[in-house]
Amino acid sequence: MCLYMRENITKQTNKAMQIIKKQMKEIQTVPSILEWTKAKCINQVHKGTGAIGVYKIIHSPSNKVMSIGQGNIGARKARHLGVFRNGGQTLISKNGKPSGSVTGQKMYQFDSNENNWDFSLLAVGSKFLSCFIEEDLQAKLRPAFNADHMGGK
Repeated sequence: MCLYMRENITKQTNKAMQIIKKQMKEIQTVPSILEWTKAKCINQVHKGTGAIGVYKIIHSPSNKVMSIGQGNIGARKARHLGVFRNGGQTLISKNGKPSGSVTGQKMYQFDSNENNWDFSLLAVGSKFLSCFIEEDLQAKLRPAFNADHMGGK
């Protein structure tokens, strides 16, 4: 039993070290200065949505950042907007799979006028680093639609 544990721990330690090395290489490719895109209506085409990074959803009449997220920016934007356009209800695919968005639901409940929502993004290029940026911004800006426990996930 003891020998198995040592072998297993060594194996898992080596696996973790490989992941850390990969993440370090990924972070080293990120420029030291990144710029947010100019916020514009969420229903417009946004250059850079194919990137991995961080995004802000802003309620334009109040100019308040209501949500901050990270990941595949285009996919996240599409999911939030899809649920919003579905009356704030979870989308159900043809095969019955639900596709929800708490942010899309909260946006619709807060203000159902799609033209009152802006979107801005920060193309980071690293999922790992994007998690830290998201967590930092959520702690600083305290967006109404984000749950504290979800930052950096």
